Amino acid sequence: MNDETVMHEIYGEPVEETLLLLHQRGGYIDYNDPQERDRVTYELHRELERYGLVDIETSDSDGMSLSLQGRRVAERIIASRTRGPYRRDAVHKALLAYLDSGEPIGRPADFVGKPTATAFGVPFTEREVEDATSYLHEHDLIRGFQSLAGFMRPEITYEGGYALHHAGTVTDYLARGTARSYDYSNTTTVSGGTVGGIQTGGSSNVQHVVQTITVDQQASLLQAIGKVRAALDDSPNDILRDDLNVIEAEVVSDEPDKTKIRDKIQGALITAGATGATNLVFQGLTELLKIIVS
Repeated sequence: MNDETVMHEIYGEPVEETLLLLHQRGGYIDYNDPQERDRVTYELHRELERYGLVDIETSDSDGMSLSLQGRRVAERIIASRTRGPYRRDAVHKALLAYLDSGEPIGRPADFVGKPTATAFGVPFTEREVEDATSYLHEHDLIRGFQSLAGFMRPEITYEGGYALHHAGTVTDYLARGTARSYDYSNTTTVSGGTVGGIQTGGSSNVQHVVQTITVDQQASLLQAIGKVRAALDDSPNDILRDDLNVIEAEVVSDEPDKTKIRDKIQGALITAGATGATNLVFQGLTELLKIIVS
């Protein structure tokens, strides 16, 4: 399981915090220390092993050591929480949760300084809250009205409530909302998709849909990928270049899968956050995501 997949799998789970605790402790927890032992249950130890985040050879009944992959994943999570997708998602979720509580605010900036306007030990800035407001409003997760003083009287929408309680990020929720695969019973044709029937238990047939992209989307995606590459010209970020190559390969394949492309773009956003990419790169990747979910 690669680093990107592991990050998605453990996002928001207790095993994620345990991984970061291990990293904070220098990569090792001594079970002979009662305070350390009480922080990691047997179940969490096994979860870390299952994801390949601890070194099985050096972990035993006396303690637990991070593996090389564990160190990489921990560092990517920390980078993402500092100025990447996880940080932005924390602002999105916190603002949605505050609005969901029914506490009125005249304008989004009024949220700054509230007890819940913080994440990972760092309070939100006014710019972060303004950016989150624009994003959430653009995707109909909050509503309000524009005035000369800016966006006023924000309120959470019905859809915003679902996004708030989604297990993944808000971006994941939005992407799944428009690019998910559906099961259709007794369906033989689906517009815009390729259908393959499989037999499940019992006598009913379930059709699984692979959503493909349109010719216009393909052209737009390739153009946007070119812009991201141009933004990377002066950067040694070969990891992100590899991510772009993978995205492009899926886009130009014989049957480009919309869901796979979306997932690969989201992975590239995580890579961008973990490797300190520029704002231009983030903007280009966000544009890619908008194209695929449109």
